[in-house]
Amino acid sequence: AMDSMPDGGVIRVSARENTLAHRIEVIIEDEGYGINKEALDNIFAHFFTTKPEGLGLGLSTSREIIESHKGSLTVENMEEKGVRATISLPTEPRGT
Repeated sequence: AMDSMPDGGVIRVSARENTLAHRIEVIIEDEGYGINKEALDNIFAHFFTTKPEGLGLGLSTSREIIESHKGSLTVENMEEKGVRATISLPTEPRGT
């Protein structure tokens, strides 16, 4: 997120609980220039990177860890500008 905002900007992190689905979501949004379609299509591929010094393992590894906990990680461009990453994880149903 910080790399896409070289002149500064806001990174927002929020969380919400979906009690009906027994899930919690952590949402990270930035005000950067977004991600081009090719990069977005390959963003979770091992060794795919758009950074000159990148290894291309960060998001693919993060997604694997989250999925091993029965969660999901999605990344999408927002309408105006910026990118939204959403981590969704299951919660234990209350009262069990």
